[in-house]
Amino acid sequence: MSDEPRHNGEQFRRVLAEVLQAMLTRRGLTAYALAKQAGLPEQTVRNILIGQVIPRLDTTITIETVLCTNLGEISLAIRDRMRAEAQQEIEEMAAAAKKETPK
Repeated sequence: MSDEPRHNGEQFRRVLAEVLQAMLTRRGLTAYALAKQAGLPEQTVRNILIGQVIPRLDTTITIETVLCTNLGEISLAIRDRMRAEAQQEIEEMAAAAKKETPK
């Protein structure tokens, strides 16, 4: 683990991209198909899928409408993934602190 602080914007973009990629895979869709069904420019979808940008709320809702049966599914998946990463980071820090504590 790095001593550098996590950048939440970077982490959010990465997690969002991972969640969307997983949803596309599960549904057998490509970035092109998602863009076409959502009425969005393909480059916009690709930029989101590589974690380059955080989409506007209306874009997120449009994507979610295409990919999900339940609105909020993407948000919940992102929240769960970020919580899991935070928990892992806490556990790693605790383990490192325990190793550094003199006996």
